[in-house]
Amino acid sequence: MIRILSIHIPKTAGSSFYRLLRTNYPGVISESLRREHLMEMKEKGLGLRAYLPPGTEVVHGHVMAREALDVIEEEKPRIIAFFRDPVDRVISNYCYFIDLLKNPEQKQQNPAVYEINKHRIHESIYEYAEMEENRNVMSKFLEPLRPSDLFFCGLTGQYARDVEWLARQLEWKEKGVERVNVKGHLRREYVKETQDLRFFLRKMNADDVALYREVQRLRKAT
Repeated sequence: MIRILSIHIPKTAGSSFYRLLRTNYPGVISESLRREHLMEMKEKGLGLRAYLPPGTEVVHGHVMAREALDVIEEEKPRIIAFFRDPVDRVISNYCYFIDLLKNPEQKQQNPAVYEINKHRIHESIYEYAEMEENRNVMSKFLEPLRPSDLFFCGLTGQYARDVEWLARQLEWKEKGVERVNVKGHLRREYVKETQDLRFFLRKMNADDVALYREVQRLRKAT
């Protein structure tokens, strides 16, 4: 029985949160699922439940809600996701992407992704953000659900406070809030942030802007 489904929207503190989940649910948590895992699942014609090893009770990774509908509808897990200011999320995702193409260490960790995208090494953030696959990513991960359908909606901007609240609700023994994979220096290296850029990114991600405001209202009400 899947008890918890943690939807890791890219660049929303998912690596940090997975460490915390792994500490509290040893032996019954999935590996941190990447998009290639989900592609393999689809190629094999499997639902998420059939793809996971027997005994899995907690799932975390880059799983879109619609890819987990078999689990959501049949097993009614507590669904958790963290959300981030859409402009900051896109900038962070872009910086991670460009660093993967430029940094030898990153290339070695993700060779397949590097080979597919190496021709994009000089792509500007404007070009990156205009691509449909990079627009409204939070909304795409959550569809067809709404924030109110989730057990918990967290905000990366108040990560420590939200994790502490969640730990109390789920009676976790480990409540550490260590942040990992934080690379703020990449923003200064790869992006010149201006008001024009932020306006452009809000425009390209209007659905995510509306979604983020909905999550903020929901958090204030709890």
